[in-house]
Amino acid sequence: MTSLVWYTSAELVPPIGTAPEGWPMPAPLPADDSRPGWFFRLDGFVLDIHRSGFLSSLIVHIVALMALATFCLGTDPAARRVACVVAFEGSGADALDEGTFELAADAAGEPDTAAAPSPVAEIVDATPLAADIAFDGSPESREDIAVASGSTLATELASGAGSGKGAGKELGAGTATFFGVEARGDEFVYVVDFSGSMEGPRIAQARYELRTSIESLAADASFFVVLFNHGSLAMPAHGLVRATRDNKQRYLEWVDRQPVGGGTNPVDALVAAARLKPDAVFLLTDGGFADPRAAFSVVARSKGPRFHTVAFHDNVGEQVLRRIARVGRGTYRFHAP
Repeated sequence: MTSLVWYTSAELVPPIGTAPEGWPMPAPLPADDSRPGWFFRLDGFVLDIHRSGFLSSLIVHIVALMALATFCLGTDPAARRVACVVAFEGSGADALDEGTFELAADAAGEPDTAAAPSPVAEIVDATPLAADIAFDGSPESREDIAVASGSTLATELASGAGSGKGAGKELGAGTATFFGVEARGDEFVYVVDFSGSMEGPRIAQARYELRTSIESLAADASFFVVLFNHGSLAMPAHGLVRATRDNKQRYLEWVDRQPVGGGTNPVDALVAAARLKPDAVFLLTDGGFADPRAAFSVVARSKGPRFHTVAFHDNVGEQVLRRIARVGRGTYRFHAP
């Protein structure tokens, strides 16, 4: 038997062995401690716990919890699988649909895709790159802040909106060249590595090549730039912009203002590029990816743009870049120092 007396007012708390009239009170503890139990009084609580009943209840509850855990979690580790879910929302025949890519092909059983987190839960997460940027309060700087918070391009991309012509479209007569890789079409997206390893001469050369490529675009072409480290940062525009002189100057100056730093994970940037449905995507990086399978999966599920890849100064990521170019129907190139 377990007895509990709770005194609700400090003034009513009596000494041990007494209680207000009509209130239940456990028997006091014998002086010789011959009774098999405990007796406590803590902050207005009087507890009388008999040892035999308490231990029996404890054992029963432990056994019940172990049985429940075995039932819920299972005991066959071979039946567990790791799945990477890449979800694209959209409508129409050229929409990017939802797919599941298994990362542990040798495991048995069905994948639990409902419990598997998506590697691209956020379309554009600009905070890692934008955190240390100094803004001068100008309208352009305020627009940069809006993009950094994910409120401009990210909203449109997440809703399935895209400014490109989609899968099966006719390629334009124009071309673009980036680090010696030529792409046909009129709409181009540049996905450029701005991680910490790009600091110094590397980022200077990357900015120069990007400027050379964009400035060479015809006026009726369109372009977009997405920078990435362990997150991604899209240029402050609602989508692909015409390659006018003013747009070229404005967005190249924006690129020049962005700092480098952080790790290397282009997944969010590749999703943003695919959503824009351009004719071609240029991917430049100098290192291996934090999640190469997720990056490859984004390209594999994309319909429309060709993906061209450039390993810059370091070919540590050559294997995944070759695969991306192959499945993306593009060209891979290693640019030596």
